Amino acid sequence: EDLKQREYFEKDGTPLLQNYLTKELKKRERIVEEGKYWVALVPYWAKWPFELLVIPKREDVRRLRDLTKDEIYDLAVVMKRYLTRYDNLFSCSFPYSMGWHEAPNTSPDVTHWTLHAHYY
Repeated sequence: EDLKQREYFEKDGTPLLQNYLTKELKKRERIVEEGKYWVALVPYWAKWPFELLVIPKREDVRRLRDLTKDEIYDLAVVMKRYLTRYDNLFSCSFPYSMGWHEAPNTSPDVTHWTLHAHYY
């Protein structure tokens, strides 16, 4: 994941996931929830039912510790909205797997990286 994001950044000059987010925001076909600072969408490469990708709108967010208080609050609001949608699908507490992907700590230069989360 790090290698692919780095290769894309070196070729294009913009972070891969931010470029993807820009395209999804223009099309507005796969967006599930959107806040002031966050977007939850179904990625075009989704392999799992109900898969979501959660991406910050701000380009220079590499790790959770980079978030502002306003971004943390907005993330909580957006998460609550799509998790409620999950629960309402089958009228029960919906089981899911979720993980955050932060920039690796192995390189001093992580300008190519975008913090994001996956829900399955």
